[in-house]
Amino acid sequence: MKEPDLWSLIDCFEVPIIVLTRNFEIVMQNKASIQFLGKVIGKKCYEVFHNLDSPPPFCRILAFLNGDRGWEELYEQKLKKWLMVKVNQIRLENEDLFLHFVVDVSEIKRREIEFQKTSELLSLVTKIVRHDVLNALTAVRGYLEIIEEKCGELARKAIHELDDAVKILKQTEYLPKRSELKPYKLREIIEKVGAKFRVQITIQGDCIVLADDNVFSIFDNLIRNAVDHGKAEKISIKMEPEGEFCRLLFSDNGVGIAKEIRERIFEDGFTTSPEHSGIGLFLVKLLMQRYGGEISLLDSEIGTTFLLRFKRYDDKNSPIAQSN
Repeated sequence: MKEPDLWSLIDCFEVPIIVLTRNFEIVMQNKASIQFLGKVIGKKCYEVFHNLDSPPPFCRILAFLNGDRGWEELYEQKLKKWLMVKVNQIRLENEDLFLHFVVDVSEIKRREIEFQKTSELLSLVTKIVRHDVLNALTAVRGYLEIIEEKCGELARKAIHELDDAVKILKQTEYLPKRSELKPYKLREIIEKVGAKFRVQITIQGDCIVLADDNVFSIFDNLIRNAVDHGKAEKISIKMEPEGEFCRLLFSDNGVGIAKEIRERIFEDGFTTSPEHSGIGLFLVKLLMQRYGGEISLLDSEIGTTFLLRFKRYDDKNSPIAQSN
């Protein structure tokens, strides 16, 4: 094959192709590679792709010479792109040359990563649904056990709990599509969730944070744990800005958490009671991580105190921000 014929051939391809010598020098490139890399004839391939002074150990030409003739997926830090690359050897006018094919698969990789995140979120949502619906139905069962003796108010509570279970299912219906985080006022959420429990809750401050509808589950779990497990009668919640975060202290006057289990309370499935699934605080931790925040257990002389740090929503041009 003559050089003009090779040039005409590679220029027909819509994927970037460069031609290199054994010394890694680029001697030819097609139009697609010019659009992708710019004009690089005369340069070394390891300079163009890797910003290095010599071929890296994973160089595809070296791999080809060692018998690896397949496609390779790699992330090029210099180009900030995911690429599929392949090398073939040709002989042109008594000289061995290498055809270097490059396919940009960044968009495919992005979708792959997004799919993985969606799958993880779907698993999380499934746990949330099971946990929250179980809590609601357990409460209903307790009311129904004594409904023959005391109707009226208890019957209405049973209906209310069932309505909550249905609401939870509706809230999580579209979450597998990985909903975007949006602004929420924490005070409003806490007030709505707290109204379901027989406990005195005092709230100081307010923050607008980035979250999704599962943020309701965070406070449902914290308040439910304080009441059911901690036997708390009072809960105190304090919020204040802390840089890009909202710092929230959740304290109760319950029996507290034993020292020997403090390090395990956020583990998946950990529980001190066979009647509970042990995923409540684990879910809270996962949700806080999804929102870009964190939760930790603090030392306290009375009851239990959690520190939650939410990412603040600080768009000053938004309607929610202007309402404060």
